[in-house]
Amino acid sequence: MIEIQRIRGSKRPLLPTVEEVEYFLNLYASEPRYKHYREEEICLLKTFKRYPTNNDFCSVLIKVCVLDSLYSTNVGKMKGMEGESGIYAMAKQISSAHDLDEQIKEGKPEAIELIADKIIINSHCFSFATKYCFHSYKALYDEDFKNPYPIYDKFVNYMLSYFKDRIPQLNIGKIKKFNNLPNLVSSIKSLIIYLEEQGGKYTFRDIDHYLWVAGKFYFEKPKK
Repeated sequence: MIEIQRIRGSKRPLLPTVEEVEYFLNLYASEPRYKHYREEEICLLKTFKRYPTNNDFCSVLIKVCVLDSLYSTNVGKMKGMEGESGIYAMAKQISSAHDLDEQIKEGKPEAIELIADKIIINSHCFSFATKYCFHSYKALYDEDFKNPYPIYDKFVNYMLSYFKDRIPQLNIGKIKKFNNLPNLVSSIKSLIIYLEEQGGKYTFRDIDHYLWVAGKFYFEKPKK
């Protein structure tokens, strides 16, 4: 039997199998180094449940602050169109967005663009928007299987970009960018189906965790 070789920082991830996905999901669930991430996610969900609506500026400001701090979204390092802080500008953008609560409740993709678009804040914040919508939806329903908002970050992008030309069965070879919701959803659904054919059963959140943990392992430069 050939021993599986996972090389940290190699930028050459093993192709996705049920065994590979389970390895990184178990790593996230049990390794002490991920404990603070697990506990922060619980705290974040409590915050979104405490402030479930998005039309009150102060409530939204709290959620934006907590999300930016725990998920390192870099919104706090940005500036609004009028020079105000990124946190303030993003909270203003979200709290003034028309019908955002209804769109998140129904799982509509337009909710992402209402948050991510360059309306107030001077940047397209797709990654932040996926995280905000994911936690907003989960705060309402608390069901990962039905959550229509996968989370995007650079490690998700690294992994999907690596897979797209190496796994024809995923049918994502023609996708140039994964930082829009239709492409991201399509790619993750294809990956879920690909793993189902191997006997695995995973949610968007499972795949989020797998791509993020594996992405950090394979693409992050090892610390000396």
